[in-house]
Amino acid sequence: MNKTISINLSGMLFNLEEAAYNQLLKYIQTIKNYFSAAEGRDEIIGDIESRIAELFQERLKNKQVVLEQDVADVIEIMGKPEVYAEEAETDANTAANESSNFSQENAYSKEKRRLFRDPDEGMLGGVCVGVGHYLGIDPVWLRITFLVGLFFFGSGPLLYLILWIALPKAETTAEKLQMRGEAVTIESIEKKIKEEFERINKKAGEFTEGASRTLRDKKVGSRATNFLNELFEAILNFIRNLIRWMGRSFGVFLFVLGIVFFITWLTTVIGQGQAISFNDDEGVSSFSLKAFMSAFFANDKHVNIAAIGLALFLLAPVIALLIAGIKLIFYPRFKNVNWPGAVNGAVFTIGLILCIVAAVLLTNQFRAKGKILESVPFAIQDADTLYVKPNMDNTVNLKQNLSLDHWSFYFNDGDELITGRIKLNVVNAGNENNYMTIEKLARGEDKKVAIKSAGQINTYVKENGNELVFNSNFNLKDGEKWRGQRVTYVLHLKENQIVKFDKNMIDLLWDIPNVQNLDGEEMRGETFKMTKEGLTCLSCLNADGEL
Repeated sequence: MNKTISINLSGMLFNLEEAAYNQLLKYIQTIKNYFSAAEGRDEIIGDIESRIAELFQERLKNKQVVLEQDVADVIEIMGKPEVYAEEAETDANTAANESSNFSQENAYSKEKRRLFRDPDEGMLGGVCVGVGHYLGIDPVWLRITFLVGLFFFGSGPLLYLILWIALPKAETTAEKLQMRGEAVTIESIEKKIKEEFERINKKAGEFTEGASRTLRDKKVGSRATNFLNELFEAILNFIRNLIRWMGRSFGVFLFVLGIVFFITWLTTVIGQGQAISFNDDEGVSSFSLKAFMSAFFANDKHVNIAAIGLALFLLAPVIALLIAGIKLIFYPRFKNVNWPGAVNGAVFTIGLILCIVAAVLLTNQFRAKGKILESVPFAIQDADTLYVKPNMDNTVNLKQNLSLDHWSFYFNDGDELITGRIKLNVVNAGNENNYMTIEKLARGEDKKVAIKSAGQINTYVKENGNELVFNSNFNLKDGEKWRGQRVTYVLHLKENQIVKFDKNMIDLLWDIPNVQNLDGEEMRGETFKMTKEGLTCLSCLNADGEL
C-alpha cells in the first residue's frame, strides 16, 4: 500500500501519495524560486496554490487520495515556470507576444466562464460588470435594464440588491480570470497580479491610505459583513462613475436630439423648404419656404444664396449637438479629436457669410421710398347718410397663408397671392365737397423703382347710390416683390355730412380720430356726423344708456 501524506493547501486539506507529494513539493518550490524577485510574489504564489487546490478538488469526486497522475495533469494545465524562463532568455519579445496571444485565444475557447461580481470595474457592487463578463455584453445595457426596472414596481433595484448579496465577489486572481473566461495558468496569474499592482500604484495618489488598504484587502468575513464593507468601498468610485454615467446619458440625449434635428433639416432641404403643411377643406397643402423667400429677393440667384446660407447656418448647431453627444458618450476616447469642430466652424462661418451677403442684397432693395397720391371725387354729395361698406365679394380663402404684420402670403400648388391690409382715415374737408385720396407707398433700390412698385398696387373703390364700397385688402400684381407697400384711404367729408360704418369693417377701421375716442371695434355699425371738432357719434349710448 502506497504511503499517503496530508497537506494543507490554500486552507484545504488533501491526502497525496508520497510520489505525488514529492512531485508537487518540487513544483511549488520551482514556482517560489521563479517568482522570488517578482513584485507581488506572495499574491502570485497564493493564487497559484488556490488554483491548484481547486483543480485537486475537481479530481477528487470519486476518490480520497491525490495520485501522481493528478499532479502531472495539474502541472500540465498550470504550466511550468522554467519553460517560460527559457523562452524569455531565447527571445523575450517573441515569447511574450506568442504566449499572450496563446492565452488570449484559449481564454474564450477552452475556459468556461464563472459568474462573479467584479469589484474593480463596477460602479456600485460590480453586479452589472460581472454579469456582463459572464454573458459577454456591455454592462451599460444591464445598468439601463435595472434603471428601467425602477418604473416597474421598483423591481430593478430589488433584483440588483438580491444579486449583490447572492453573487460572490471575484477576490482572487484565479476567480477574476475565470470571470472573464480566461485560462488560469502561471503566466496569466502573473500577468493579472502585475496589472493589479500597476492599477493600485496608479490610484495610490488619488485615494487615502485607508481607502487603498480597503481596496487591497482580500480577506473579509462573512458575506453579510462583506456587503457592508463593500458598500463603503463603493462610495469612493460611485461618485466618479456616476458623473461619468450622467455625462454619457446627457451625451445620448444630445446625440438623439441632434439626429432628430438633422432629419428635420435634411427633409426640409430635400423638399426645398416645403416642411410647413396646413389643412383646408380640400386636404393638406404645403407651404414652400423657398417660394416665400422669392417674394422678397430680386431674383432666383439671390434666393439661392439666402437658402444655402440659411441651410448651412442652421446645420452648424445640429452638427455641434452630434459632436458633443459623441464626445460625451465615448469620453475620453475622442477628447483630443478637434477636426470635426473645426469643420463645423467652417460650415457655420460659410453659412453666416452667405446670410450676411443675402441680407445686404435684400437691404439694397429697400433703400429708397416712393409715393403715389391719387384723388378720387365722389358723385355722392347731397345724400343725408353716406354708407361705407367693405367689398364682401373680395374674400379669399387664405387657410394656407402666413400672416406677418397685416400681410398675408399665400403659396399653394403654384398659386401665389400677397395681400396687405388697407388703412382708412376720415378728416374734415372744410368747405370742400366730399372726396377721397388714396396714398400708395413702396420701397425700392432707387426712387424710380420704388414709385413703380407703388403704382403696381391694385385698389378697388366703387360708388353705389349713397354707398361707398372698397376692398379691405390690396393685392400685389403677379410677380411683384414685397417692398413694404402700404395703402391708406382718406375720406375728406364736408361738415355736417353723416356717415355710417358697416359692421363688417373690422379690418378697415384703424384708430380713426373721433370726439368720443372710440376704437375701431366700437365704431363698427355706428353712425357719425362730421363736425368742426371731428367725427361725432350719433348712435352711441353713454353709460346711462342715453345718446
